[in-house]
Amino acid sequence: MSVADGKFPGYNYGAGICTLRLFQNTTCPAAVAVSFEFPTIDGLVVQRVLQVIMGIYYRLSSFDSPMMVCNLLKFDFTRAAQPEPGPIVWHGCRDWISQVFIRLHATGLITWNVSGIGGREQPTRKIDERTHERMLQTQDCAFIDWLAARGVGFHDIIGKAYDYDRAFGIVWYRQMDVRYGSYGDGFTQFTESMRDLAPATYTLPYC
Repeated sequence: MSVADGKFPGYNYGAGICTLRLFQNTTCPAAVAVSFEFPTIDGLVVQRVLQVIMGIYYRLSSFDSPMMVCNLLKFDFTRAAQPEPGPIVWHGCRDWISQVFIRLHATGLITWNVSGIGGREQPTRKIDERTHERMLQTQDCAFIDWLAARGVGFHDIIGKAYDYDRAFGIVWYRQMDVRYGSYGDGFTQFTESMRDLAPATYTLPYC
């Protein structure tokens, strides 16, 4: 699942274009440095994903919050401040992904913790002792304990950028906080997973 910007020059906002891609295998695409696997819980199918995004999935109505039922398809990227001339940069992709993921988790369709990691053109593997050898942090980034007893959650991996080091066959991760997009319904983003739906309240790494 991804969202790409519409690239409208001269505007502060670029329309988001949502793409759902179905794969028959778990191999990470060549253009992607790393992929993360989250187990589904209860029948995650494309129709339900679209209903969750649009805010019309029946389980969302049980939450007493307009943030859970607004239409996330009404989304715009936010144009980055650029003091120097150059290509337009848009923010908000991981913001949109975060809001969709929170809904999928809240409705019991997907778990919060990572179960497997895929490398470039490599199949997804379960997290084990070798993960610490394949996933390394840069000096300015906090260490992720891939073998932590509580598991590694969505909040641990969404605020990072990942770079594949072909020479050593490893992935470097560095801190890159989530930047806000813009929602047409005046939607206010969740920055935490809800306390009654997770073992703890996890703060998402927004700027």
